[in-house]
Amino acid sequence: MEQSNIFTEILFAGTLSGLVITSLVTYIFHLIWKNSGFNISPVKAIGDALGNKGIKSTGVTSLVAHLLIGSILGVVYFALLSKFNLPPLQSILASTAIGFGHGFVVAFLIFNSLNEKATTKDVRDFSPAISIIYLAAHVIFGLVIGALYASLIA
Repeated sequence: MEQSNIFTEILFAGTLSGLVITSLVTYIFHLIWKNSGFNISPVKAIGDALGNKGIKSTGVTSLVAHLLIGSILGVVYFALLSKFNLPPLQSILASTAIGFGHGFVVAFLIFNSLNEKATTKDVRDFSPAISIIYLAAHVIFGLVIGALYASLIA
């Protein structure tokens, strides 16, 4: 395939895939918050992180930032997978492994952040579970990105 075509496909399909998956995961986190009372939303986490940097963040700003990050990561995952030119099943497994690594870093940051900033014992007690949920969400992100890559590009 011509180099410019594969670049365009990776850019378009990666952006769209990342945006769709991130939107779905954001909605699932929203449902968890509404049903549990714990606001573990990545949108809130991004808002808190932006607030710590002195940037005034609204829910919309944080949501847009989360969707933008997901879109960019979709392209990064697609680019990494295309670099290794793996068969479809191996692309899915590799992307899932990348999602695990990505999720491990995010879960670790969330766990530390919750333990440092938690004002109630309940939140501190749940921080390991919340971190595992974040890890699982990123593994699922990697799995779905890999499956989409395998079906669209590989």
